[in-house]
Amino acid sequence: MISGYRWADGTLGAGGILDVTYAIENFTVQTDMTARGGGVSWVQPSSVVVTPAVQLLDSLDGTRDGYGGAVIDWAFRYLSPDMVKYLRDTFFNSTDYSRANTIRTWNRQTGLWEEYTATALWPTFEISGGLERRGGGFIDWPIRFIKGTKIA
Repeated sequence: MISGYRWADGTLGAGGILDVTYAIENFTVQTDMTARGGGVSWVQPSSVVVTPAVQLLDSLDGTRDGYGGAVIDWAFRYLSPDMVKYLRDTFFNSTDYSRANTIRTWNRQTGLWEEYTATALWPTFEISGGLERRGGGFIDWPIRFIKGTKIA
């Protein structure tokens, strides 16, 4: 079954652009997923959407402006090493630790599927190095999206 969770590299426009092609369950099967007897697959992450109150910041020229946006946390229940590499290469261009992406996620607060453009953050070594390891893979691999702007 295909969930509504979608992820696309880059900033895409509004209007329901993240169709089933971008579904997490449709990501490319990696070699070490099948090497484990076919028991590993792409599954939807757990997610939390937080829309912080807009903070007002004073700039040096005396003007005041809002800063913020939605923060979305995804945790992938289990990722093999090749799955981690796929996410890194696909959504972070192998060298970036933050990158503009477009996602579709479930917002428990509103009870709706919502699409956002946001900056995806690759977990630091302090975070990824402390993750629980099982079966050669990682439990609850975190991806954080910041500066989220709802587009649909």
